[in-house]
Amino acid sequence: MKAFFDYIKYLVYILMGISAIFGLLFYMDAISEGLLLTWAYILVITAAVTSVLFPLLQFAANPKKGIGALVGILVLGVIIMIAYFMGSGEVLDILGYTGSDNVPSTLKLTDMGIITMYVLLFGAFLSIIVSEVLSFFK
Repeated sequence: MKAFFDYIKYLVYILMGISAIFGLLFYMDAISEGLLLTWAYILVITAAVTSVLFPLLQFAANPKKGIGALVGILVLGVIIMIAYFMGSGEVLDILGYTGSDNVPSTLKLTDMGIITMYVLLFGAFLSIIVSEVLSFFK
């Protein structure tokens, strides 16, 4: 299992290198924004798949430690669900806007993303502060 994670480390370096090359080529006008956007989609899908796959692999390799990863995924799911129910689906009155995205379902999902981001950002800052305070007392 350790060898598998060593290969993943090299895969991450390769993906970062390809991303840097694509970024440079884009700014030199050698590739279109469509190719860059497609690469971004590939990276997002890869991140989503690995964020679900790795905890499952960790759970299979070491069930006691894997429980912690599954609890983390469950907590994230609960945060997303609470954020969805907190989101407003009220249609916005935007002067001059004639687009099709001003509908309750899209607005509720957008609010869910923003609320989830705020909660996770607050949690990250809180964990940094708590760990620093605890390390001060050790």
